[in-house]
Amino acid sequence: MKIMYKGCSSDTAVIDEITAEIATRLTIAEGEHARLLDTNPEIMTYTSSFFLRFPIELANGQKSHILVKIRRHPKMATLSEAISATNLHIKMPEEYQALQSTYEYFGRRSDGLNAARPLAYLNAFHALVMFEFPGATLRQLLMAGARHFGSGTHTERLHTAANSSGKWLQEFHSGMNDATTQSYSADEFHDETASILNKLGKHGVPTRQVDQLSHLFDRAIEHLGVRDVTFSKSHEDYTTDNILFDPSDQLAVIDIKIRPAPAYLDLALLLVHPETYRAQFLSAGAYFSGKKLRGYRDSIMEGYFAGSAPDRLLLDFYCAKNILGKWLMYENIMRNHKGVKAVMSSLIKPQLRHYFSKTTHAYLRSARD
Repeated sequence: MKIMYKGCSSDTAVIDEITAEIATRLTIAEGEHARLLDTNPEIMTYTSSFFLRFPIELANGQKSHILVKIRRHPKMATLSEAISATNLHIKMPEEYQALQSTYEYFGRRSDGLNAARPLAYLNAFHALVMFEFPGATLRQLLMAGARHFGSGTHTERLHTAANSSGKWLQEFHSGMNDATTQSYSADEFHDETASILNKLGKHGVPTRQVDQLSHLFDRAIEHLGVRDVTFSKSHEDYTTDNILFDPSDQLAVIDIKIRPAPAYLDLALLLVHPETYRAQFLSAGAYFSGKKLRGYRDSIMEGYFAGSAPDRLLLDFYCAKNILGKWLMYENIMRNHKGVKAVMSSLIKPQLRHYFSKTTHAYLRSARD
């Protein structure tokens, strides 16, 4: 979620130092004729990050932008405060390395699967610097399609982007990284959901609701039995917010963490993400029609599996787990609300809980058959 950056005098020196560093790095990477077009960047504040956006001109005269990403805690209002919180940035060098590795693999392909180009990691500011990939997010394509209901052009473009998202992920799992198979026991599947259900209970979700979900997951795990699970390096946050699609049908992915995990965990998150949007649960599931969501999911599945058969029971299990994870995210956010926001949250919570419980049930339906 984007938040207004209010600015403060203590950030002026920080911005000046970052600007000078970017100008130097740009010249080294692109030649002496590359330059910043403005030394006053646009500053965008999101829940977990600040972004500084610099307009640039490359040596060939092409206009573009450079993005500088600095992690923040939701309560941090200034760049200076965020940069001084060193523990917040421990994993940022790893994220930059992941961006570099991804660009090395995807950056020069000709099949539409692409990557954002890294420029530098600024240790003094814990800042990841990259060239902006000029595309719309998959979320924006979904939301535009909702506003243009029935438009063939928007639907076709969404399906093309969703299909490419599935292809990119398959290539990430099995091409860029080495996929392996591990035998998974019932206890290991149980551990993946038990802690989430426990936290939902501590956040005030009624015991009856938590017990019903726990029973459904136990039945799904019973059906799964001891199962071979494909592991690979995972993106860790493969959502519609981190997938970019440009006008020439090039697709790039950002905010890559890379850690070992079941491959279906990434895929399931992408499949269910639109169902966890605020607009979707506040409308009781009516914002995106069932037909639209099925078309979106089918396009991803076609891109990822290319005609091979998925393990539907395992995929449904991970879809349900990701629904739980997003539910817990909203509960965490609402728990910290104060004043008017707290009152509004108390009114929304019953609908939130009913919707997410119902959606989780739907993905575990195979365990009830």
